[in-house]
Amino acid sequence: MKVVTGFSAYRLLGNDFIFKTEFGTLNHTLVVAGTISPLLRNENMEEFAEDLPLENISNVFYRNAFDNTFYGPGWSEEDNSKCYQSKISSISIDENCTSVHDDAKGRERFDPHGGENIPVIDPYYHFTRSLWSSIGLEDLPQIKVGMNHDLTATIAHEETLYEILDHMESISCNFSADSLFKFLGRIDKRRNGSWQEATDVVVSLLSKLKLLQPGLVIVDGSGLSRLNRLTTSFLARLVYISSKEGEIFLRHLPSPGKGTLRNRLLEMRDLDIMAKTGSLAGVSSLTGYIERFKLSFSIIVNDSNNNEEEIRNVVDEILVDAIHRYEKVSE
Repeated sequence: MKVVTGFSAYRLLGNDFIFKTEFGTLNHTLVVAGTISPLLRNENMEEFAEDLPLENISNVFYRNAFDNTFYGPGWSEEDNSKCYQSKISSISIDENCTSVHDDAKGRERFDPHGGENIPVIDPYYHFTRSLWSSIGLEDLPQIKVGMNHDLTATIAHEETLYEILDHMESISCNFSADSLFKFLGRIDKRRNGSWQEATDVVVSLLSKLKLLQPGLVIVDGSGLSRLNRLTTSFLARLVYISSKEGEIFLRHLPSPGKGTLRNRLLEMRDLDIMAKTGSLAGVSSLTGYIERFKLSFSIIVNDSNNNEEEIRNVVDEILVDAIHRYEKVSE
């Protein structure tokens, strides 16, 4: 799904699109308004806090770009305690993930993808606590969340789509993918982004590109939901269309030895493979492009009883065998 989400965002927004999280004050209220900020980290907060009169703030208002449905359709409730399925909100830090022994201070190198981490319960409280704690303030203001509030921005955190896609596709970041997906649901509308509106926008784009197939189902941006229904022919065609646009989007995908392919297909490095991995329990996929042969491919293994490594090895063996067969035919 992250290939579909990244491709759709690239086509609809462009690599240089800038996402902003803006800060401004009005009387004794701090207003924070965000598009999305999946790359914003705790260590960034002090630089914002130092330029804001937080000592005089009694209220903070978060102007959210999304609806209040934090979890995607079909997501497993059992995984709500895992950082790879944290709550999706347009205003966030550390991908709405925290360490088990979090004190909101001294976490300059916190990695939301590593260690014994847990999702935050309240993204807005977590954001406020991190901002106030960054300059040693203990008494937190009243927190409100809504759609509309006057804001004259004085400080802004910016992220480009290029940066987000690089992070998302390279390490297969669910939070970035679902943040992007929900944002696509509001690009042509005044209302907050929702899962359904995002689905409508992506499906509309795929329809215009004549990529839709019978039975195709898209409900989230990361692929955490088992309600998604994609075919290998659809994914291979999508990648092939992208390759005709100068491969700019495809260059965000990992290559052997890097990202989620750091220990995979190393013997195929010279073929200039760009590919996105995907996995759920019993499921493994690999979709990408082989620059040497100008070929796109997609492999999906479903409903396997093998462990993750065994399924992944089967996928790699299928691709390697297909490459060897193609090389023989091409001789």
